[in-house]
Order: sequence, then structure tokens, then C-alpha cells
Amino acid sequence: MPSPSARDLLIARGVRCTPPRIAIARLLLEGPPRHVTAEQLHDELARSGHPVALATVYNTLHHLCAAGLLAPLHVERGRSWFDTDPRPHHHLLHEDTGEITDIPLLDLPLPRLPEGTELVRADLIVRVRGR
Repeated sequence: MPSPSARDLLIARGVRCTPPRIAIARLLLEGPPRHVTAEQLHDELARSGHPVALATVYNTLHHLCAAGLLAPLHVERGRSWFDTDPRPHHHLLHEDTGEITDIPLLDLPLPRLPEGTELVRADLIVRVRGR
């Protein structure tokens, strides 16, 4: 069975489908998982023929996070990243290149959760750089 389209995902999560939101969702949700900033996405939209105001990009990213389609990723103060894989997992930040890669939860186990709680998100960022 094919993956649902970005438009179908928006509808299923109750996100209003405007042309800018659909264009943004297609870039983020119809490809492999990745980590992006609003500025990177803004540039990508312009290059793909869908110029959208940066404020619209930010607003849409926050709507997609609230709908559970994206996860905010707090890498450094003053710069917001967004992860297209909202499932719980950790991240490896290569400080030399700025590249962010995923670390499965099984590779770095979490502490035992208190009884009566469930994991919502894992925000561990392991930072590395060349010697």
C-alpha cells in the first residue's frame, strides 16, 4: 500500500490545507526523514517555484509539530530545527559540518520510566567533532 500523501496526512491530523501548507508538507513528508531549519525550507521552497514568506514557513512548521507530524529539535539557542520523524529517537550532531543524524533508541537506552508514564519524545543530542 502506498504511503499517504502530504495532503492526506494534513487532513487526517486536522490541519487546514492551504496551498503553502501543502507545498511545505510535500517537501517534508513525502521524502526520506530529515532535519531542517525554517530558513533551509524557505530557500528550498523558493527554488522549487513555491515562494512563501518566512513567517508562513515558521507558522506551518509549528502547526505540523502541534499535529504530531514533525518534532521540534533544539540543537542550539536561537536556531530552530525540525525533524520529519516525530517518533522518539536521539540525535548525533557533527559540530564540524552541522550535520544531524538519527540514533535509534535501542543504541542509547533510556532510563526506566516512572510507573504510569509513557515516552513522548527523546531529546538527547550527542555532539561530536573531528580531533
